[in-house]
Amino acid sequence: MLRTRITAVDNDADVQIKRLNKNQKQVRMHDVLEIYDGEVRIFRTTHSGDVWQLRMWISQEKKYIRKSLKTRDKLIAIEIAKAEYIQYKARLLNGEEQVL
Repeated sequence: MLRTRITAVDNDADVQIKRLNKNQKQVRMHDVLEIYDGEVRIFRTTHSGDVWQLRMWISQEKKYIRKSLKTRDKLIAIEIAKAEYIQYKARLLNGEEQVL
């Protein structure tokens, strides 16, 4: 009986490790590009299905903005990200309270 209990505990630990590894794969970024000296980052994730995402830090709100660029084309994603950055910066400079 002692042997089966140890095996059962080992199996539970293996399942937990597999769950952790599965979750880690879902948030992994790849094809990361930085625009405007690193203020804007565009990337793809394994979960997004090769759709480009935008991420930038808003220091006044102490938050990241993350937005889908809704394209799989790299050049189009760069242009959309530049336009989004300019819009967010304009809102910040105009003194709007919430950028999001």
